[in-house]
Amino acid sequence: YMYVSGARNLAAGLGYSRISGGGEVKPITHFPPLFSIVLAAFQAAGWDAVAAARGLAIALMGLNTLLAGALAWRLANRPLAGALGAFLFGLNPLFLDVHSWAMAEPLFIALTLGTLSVLPWAAAGQARRALLAGLLAGLACLTRYVGAAGIAAGTAVLLWPRRSVRLKLRHAAAFLLASLLPVGAWLLRNLQISGTSTNRQIIWHPIDPSKLTEAGATFAAWLLPDTLVAVHGWLVWVGVALGVVCLVAVAVLLLSAVPLTGEADPGLALSLAWFVFAYAGVLLGNLLLLDSSTPLDARILSPLLSVLTPLLAALIVLVWWRGRVASKFLMVILALLLLTGFADDGRRLLDQGWLRGWGFSHRLWQSSALMQAIRELPPVTLYTNEPDLVYFQTGRPSYIIFGSLDPVTGLPREGYDEWLTQARMTLAQGRAALVLVNYEALLNDAGDRAMVEALSEGLVMIGSYDDGVILSAGE
Repeated sequence: YMYVSGARNLAAGLGYSRISGGGEVKPITHFPPLFSIVLAAFQAAGWDAVAAARGLAIALMGLNTLLAGALAWRLANRPLAGALGAFLFGLNPLFLDVHSWAMAEPLFIALTLGTLSVLPWAAAGQARRALLAGLLAGLACLTRYVGAAGIAAGTAVLLWPRRSVRLKLRHAAAFLLASLLPVGAWLLRNLQISGTSTNRQIIWHPIDPSKLTEAGATFAAWLLPDTLVAVHGWLVWVGVALGVVCLVAVAVLLLSAVPLTGEADPGLALSLAWFVFAYAGVLLGNLLLLDSSTPLDARILSPLLSVLTPLLAALIVLVWWRGRVASKFLMVILALLLLTGFADDGRRLLDQGWLRGWGFSHRLWQSSALMQAIRELPPVTLYTNEPDLVYFQTGRPSYIIFGSLDPVTGLPREGYDEWLTQARMTLAQGRAALVLVNYEALLNDAGDRAMVEALSEGLVMIGSYDDGVILSAGE
């Protein structure tokens, strides 16, 4: 919603913004702008932002598959590793799914893999290569704020080589200059127009233990067949163990400070390893200090897994290449199991998307009686629990409704009582309608039910449908 509406408003000359439920133009600061800027270029050329996002996702899936294969090839210095890395990325249903939404992850992955591709050359070459790596890292941060991990990893890589301190500092300074200038300009813009750099508040909150199993489920989905993970819940803990093994292996790689193979691009493995740890560190800091509700799902962990994929491909090929007969046999079996499992899961995923659609493009929403009723409403203000769905299907902006507890900080919302009073007054005066998507599900949750009851008091139901209801002060 933010990316698409931000792109349309950019193309319309309204800046990087969204339209609120009352028609006010609100600048966007919570989401960085690069993905919307790219979509806005297509929108200005006459190609709608949603269609442009679909085409861009397809192109980026191809590009990222090639980048993953190229990294694996360079890591092992074997074309076979490149082919395996490309297939492990391109057939993986987790990456197929991530590249099927109008979100910033595909562009972020491309810029991240590009940064990591250039970093070893920057560490061994001239300062202009460090400038290029820094520019790519800065653009990644302007795509997703977690791109700060790429800036941290790049700085570490350029300060790591065993060479003169003066040369290391020169290259690191060039990298930081190129990466921080665009990011700094963006953060300054946010401060000037909204008083906050990223629309986030630093508050300490412990990490919910459920985040561990959530991350484990994502790691399990990365390598194991979906049908197995869905049936055998204990495989989530296999995913947890897999994540721990990956982090330990990367830590050993960093501590040993030696190249993966001793052959091609000796700094590449260290570059990937630094990013893995930096990304994990940024996610940990975010959960502890900024947003305790961040899910550790495929979308959030996909950049980390996209970097681990070429490392895995290179490792399989190197063990096969240098191992004995038993090792060769095991690596062939492992590669075949991964590829056949990915191909089967990916086929079913794409079949489902082709037949029914995903997300807001699902056929149920395209034929939704609730969405049609919203289109036919008079030009009143809308309050809803799904403003992004309403905007996508009807083009109408709306105010989001929320409970008294902020899921990001885990604390009571500031100004909630004033907001509730204003919303209830607007609804009671008949100047607004309350749209509740998946009404029955809302009533089954205690927190959501309290929110609905607080807003709907005195309203009457003017429309009831299979997928939601519309309430107003009168017919």
